[in-house]
Amino acid sequence: MKGEGGGPDARPPAPGVIDPDPKDRDPKDRDPKDRDLMHRLRLAYPAGVDWQLDRTVLDANGQTARLDAALAAVSHLVRIEPTGEVERFHEFALTDPATPSFEAWMLEMDDAARIDWIRRRDELYVVLLLRASRVADYYLYDFNHWYPREAGSSLEASLGVAPGAAWLVIAETLDAAFARAGFILASQALLGEVVPFVLTGGDGLLSDEDRGRLDRGSEPPATTACVHDCLFGDG
Repeated sequence: MKGEGGGPDARPPAPGVIDPDPKDRDPKDRDPKDRDLMHRLRLAYPAGVDWQLDRTVLDANGQTARLDAALAAVSHLVRIEPTGEVERFHEFALTDPATPSFEAWMLEMDDAARIDWIRRRDELYVVLLLRASRVADYYLYDFNHWYPREAGSSLEASLGVAPGAAWLVIAETLDAAFARAGFILASQALLGEVVPFVLTGGDGLLSDEDRGRLDRGSEPPATTACVHDCLFGDG
C-alpha cells in the first residue's frame, strides 16, 4: 500500500499499520490504533454495509506471510489445523499434539468415543479456537473445553472453563508471536465498539431466493455494525 500524496516522502506503512484518515483524528484522545482501524473499515466497506466487503483490502501489508510466521512460532507447542476460511477471517483449531486432532474429534469420533477418551484420560478435551481477521491486523481466541454432561451420554462444549497453566503459557507465547508479527489482540471492549458508518443485517441476511420472495420494504431492518461484525462476522 503506497503512502497517500505520492510525494518523495510517501512510504508504504509498516506491517500492521494503516495510514490514518484525517476524518478519524477527532476526538484527539482516540487511541491511534483505533483511528487506524476506523480508516481501515472505511476502506473495507465503502458502500456502508457489511455485506458488501471490498475484497481488495483483504490480507494487506503482507499479512499472510506474517500470520504464517506467528503460527510457526507456536507450532512446537500445539497442533495447528485450519478449520476453513470465512471471507473476513482465518480460523484455526490449536490442540495438544498428545490428544486427538480436532478433525478426528469432530468428524471421526462419536460421543461415546469422546466420552470414553475423556474418562480414560481423566481430563477435558481442550481446543484453542483462533481467528485472525483478514480485514485488519486483529486476532482473537477462545478456549473450548469438552466434557460429558451430567447424564453421561452426550458432551458439552464450554467457553466458560478457565484454561490450565500449560494452556496459559501457550497463550502467552501466542500473544508474543502475534505482537511481533504486527497483530493486535482484539479486546471485548473494542469488539463491541459501534462503527457508525457501517450497517449490518437487513437485506444482507437474505439469500437471493428469499430476497426474491419478499415484498419491497419487508426486509429485516439493518442496524449499526460493531467492530466484531466488521472484523469477524461470519454472515
